[in-house]
Amino acid sequence: MSVWCLIIEDDRTVVGEPFKAHFHPGLDIEDLKIQVVATRPTLAGADTTLVSVHHNATIRPDLDYDQLRAAISEHDFTKSRVSPIKIVTEVASGGGLLIFKKPAPPQKASLKRPLPPSASNEHENLQKTKIARHAPSDMAKPARYASIQMDPSERILDDRPTPDVIVAPIALLYSPFGEFEDIFTNGVPPTDIHVDLRKMEENIDALAAAMCRFYIDEATRRLAGIPLLNAILEFPIRAGDVAKPARSDGHCDVGGMISTIVDWKDAFANISTYPHARCVGYVAHSHVASDKAKDLCGRQILPALAMTFLGDLVQFHAIVLLGHRYRAVGLTPALSFSLWATNVTQRKQLYNAFIAAYILQQRIHWDLQTYANSHQDQDLPRHDRFFHPSVTEILAYSGGVPDEGDTPGEGGDNANKDTIKFTISDHFAGTGEETFRNRHLYRATLTAARPSYPCGTKILVKFSRRYCMKLHDFCYHKRHAPKVLGFEKLPGGWFATAMEYLADAEPITYPNPEQHDQVKRLVKDFHDEGFVHGDLRAANILFNKSSNNFWLIDFDWGGKADKVAYPTWFLHKELLNGRESKDLIIHKVDDERILQATLNGLHASNHIHPSVESDCRIAPSLGISRRCALAPDSSFF
Repeated sequence: MSVWCLIIEDDRTVVGEPFKAHFHPGLDIEDLKIQVVATRPTLAGADTTLVSVHHNATIRPDLDYDQLRAAISEHDFTKSRVSPIKIVTEVASGGGLLIFKKPAPPQKASLKRPLPPSASNEHENLQKTKIARHAPSDMAKPARYASIQMDPSERILDDRPTPDVIVAPIALLYSPFGEFEDIFTNGVPPTDIHVDLRKMEENIDALAAAMCRFYIDEATRRLAGIPLLNAILEFPIRAGDVAKPARSDGHCDVGGMISTIVDWKDAFANISTYPHARCVGYVAHSHVASDKAKDLCGRQILPALAMTFLGDLVQFHAIVLLGHRYRAVGLTPALSFSLWATNVTQRKQLYNAFIAAYILQQRIHWDLQTYANSHQDQDLPRHDRFFHPSVTEILAYSGGVPDEGDTPGEGGDNANKDTIKFTISDHFAGTGEETFRNRHLYRATLTAARPSYPCGTKILVKFSRRYCMKLHDFCYHKRHAPKVLGFEKLPGGWFATAMEYLADAEPITYPNPEQHDQVKRLVKDFHDEGFVHGDLRAANILFNKSSNNFWLIDFDWGGKADKVAYPTWFLHKELLNGRESKDLIIHKVDDERILQATLNGLHASNHIHPSVESDCRIAPSLGISRRCALAPDSSFF
């Protein structure tokens, strides 16, 4: 079940757009509040006991932004507070929004009007963090690091101790990190930056030989390694002060903002800190001390490349500042410099990693220079949008599909490189951790008009590792799938799909005989064309009230029958029930079995719960239903 919600500031400022919170029947308002505070980025760090919940049936999710803002401004919140022991279904049965009102920030009383968010506000928040106040060598000690990681408002977003599922994948936050992944995987550098591959491999071999030797201490290893590393990189690093009390093992910067940071350890036995956390600490200290970062950290994400040397091992990391929070992700596993690693696979990985680092360092350096020299007169992004993909433009989709043998997901005829431009406003795949995991579906707004779609039109943008555009096109031309507006393969192995959005499309709850036959006919039609869908559960069959039609969605796992495969055995039980195949290949009988189980389940559910209309009203719109899969790389669009 689900209910529409809205978050507002204490001063009645509307935060983002209405969203749906999913809950189990019988949940009370207090438990729903705890769930929403834990999963919405805009409430991160808020004291749950101070967040108040309000309801008024006249403040509805279908109001446009100006109407909603006016309704919130005029509303008397002293009369609409909801008791925490009330059951959610009782409160929401009359329609309207559940409004979560944030507590007032702790500050001295002031007669001045509240200031809008600013870059300096984010910089002030950064200065207050433990990461920025403590020396990196202290902050990265196991006990201190663990303490910081247990504080939701302070922690490094490095998926410890739990996954940071509300943050977009690193390749979607900053595309050169995705480019690094591509080069590391296939070894092919881009065409716009020249790489002397022979010289590069010679220099990497020289560094590898030096890192395999024994040294009397960490400083000696560092002194031996820095000049050899600088022979590989475009911008040389140096050991020195970042800011008091931080002195790095090696870094380079742009306007005081670290672009590359290196941490050296002589051996495993000498480790007393987490290397990646130390690197985050150095980057944080540079951002606090930099006047340029003060102007930028609330406007741009600020990336950095980190390399950690541990004896004869090296690992590469991505670090990025998102407002005043740091995301840190390993770009590679620990790679060995040792001679035994000269077998084809491991030595090739070492070469690819340093080639990718050579490219990435330049991308970061140039971008930081561009940020620092640009005029900062654009609108400030909303704080939680830092956690969303930074993608704002992809190739427009004008139809057409790839030929057999093309890269999965590619397709479309766009020789003129026409693009679709948008701004992502909110995550649109649910509120729970299991809901967010690997479901990168976002609500967005067009920032430039398209044919039949004026500027300001709401759309959906989905990011996935695979996408069967042929099957989506087939269903669209049968009037049973949303129209695709844009489609492009992005760095890091991601595909972006922009499509039309209808707010009244909901997972089908009880198909009438005609809809029952239509769904089965559509599946038979694409089976006759040699396609399979792979996930015909109820959550992926939507009923569109405005057109009295149904849509099939979620084409990630679709493809040619008997050739395409599920990405993992970690599948929802509804996909595994009755499955006899011992491999992951998707067959037509899999679609038939899953669809029949879905239709049987919907009919059985209606017999048990005959009030279909009331259940349908709070069914998740284009989101997660009770039948959602928890499998990686599965999503609803």
